[in-house]
Amino acid sequence: MPMYDPSHPGEIVLHEYIEYLDMTVAEAAERLDMDTRQLTAIVEGREPVTLNVARRLSLVVGSNTAMWLRLQAGYDNAPARKDSLRDQSYGAGGKTLAANQAPH
Repeated sequence: MPMYDPSHPGEIVLHEYIEYLDMTVAEAAERLDMDTRQLTAIVEGREPVTLNVARRLSLVVGSNTAMWLRLQAGYDNAPARKDSLRDQSYGAGGKTLAANQAPH
């Protein structure tokens, strides 16, 4: 199963909205009625898109709140998904499950 690392939703905000509309982060923060430092942290991937931010984004860019929350959840859960797949593939001592099984 191919793995991919989902983008932080802030990257999408930056590239698909702020840069596309030729705005600065400060201008976007003003339109979103939020602090520039908070939006900067989001677009840099240091802070999550919260419910409050998702609501603001949905109103300003014409998307929906659930989309932003799904994007954030996908980003947040990617490491857990990788760990789960790795745990399924490897047994004790780093050997594959097949190597740990007794011969038939």
